[in-house]
Amino acid sequence: MKTKSSEKNLKLGFTLLELLVVVLIIGILAAIALPQYKLSVGKAKYSTLKTITRNIADAVTRYNLANNTAPNSAADLDIDLQASNENSNTVVLEFDLTNYGIHIIIWKKNSSLFIASQQFIYGKKMRFYMNKVDRSCLVYSVDTDDIVNRICQNETGLRPDQAGCSDDYCTYHYPASRS
Repeated sequence: MKTKSSEKNLKLGFTLLELLVVVLIIGILAAIALPQYKLSVGKAKYSTLKTITRNIADAVTRYNLANNTAPNSAADLDIDLQASNENSNTVVLEFDLTNYGIHIIIWKKNSSLFIASQQFIYGKKMRFYMNKVDRSCLVYSVDTDDIVNRICQNETGLRPDQAGCSDDYCTYHYPASRS
């Protein structure tokens, strides 16, 4: 029979089974949340890539409208970026934005300007292409279920079977209303 003194000395705590259940629940929640977190981070990086590319494209367009020609150097643009290469006949400007891990190339083809920006997201190279009429999200991965392909799918609203995939990459073209 227990006495009042033995009840006072009784220590309360968690059993091993209770601790295991809590750890299991936390593990399940982490397994559900981690892929969504990675997708959100990837979308944010790709959004930054698009925004910087569009800002440069707007600066090039402003220069082109004001001077009726493409810019010859980064100094011609009304934005503060350092160009890393300006020595090719087709390449107009090349930017290396190391703070963001973004590389942007602007080139001419038949009097049209094209812009391609690239960034590595989760170890896979992603590109955002744009010109006056077309925009596309290009991923150097043919696994349409991986995170970087899902980013392009979410951005463009296209299904994997609607992407143009080759042996090395998949291209998702933005519909005209979503560019």
